[in-house]
Amino acid sequence: MMRRVAFLAVIVSASALAQAPPTPSSPAPPHQPPASVAGSWTITSTGPRGDTETQLIQLTQNDAALTGHFEGPHQSGGLDGIVNEQHIVFRTHTRWVLTFRGRVEGDRVDGRVMGKTIAGLFHTRNGTGQWQATKNW
Repeated sequence: MMRRVAFLAVIVSASALAQAPPTPSSPAPPHQPPASVAGSWTITSTGPRGDTETQLIQLTQNDAALTGHFEGPHQSGGLDGIVNEQHIVFRTHTRWVLTFRGRVEGDRVDGRVMGKTIAGLFHTRNGTGQWQATKNW
């Protein structure tokens, strides 16, 4: 009888521990606002075949949403994308679609990164290349 009581006590204790809410070991980091990237930028890219080109983009930003214009040596057109904290993704509306992904760097003002440079990868129908952009002040 004593063994049954002790066994039930262990099961009840284990069940209570299993149902206790978890305590976080560290608080989640606060959500950061999207980096500020509105304006004119000059992109220098190295394509999948090693060719280097210069493109220009004009970005308009509404919170995290991006719209704008892309101008390259072979094509131009609109673009749209998104900024999530310091991560940016945009896609051109051109004959040969280009998708740019990168990280925005710059000074922080009131917790928001004020974009000065962006670097990352871009994707074309021919493969993946690297790109860097500098804001035109």
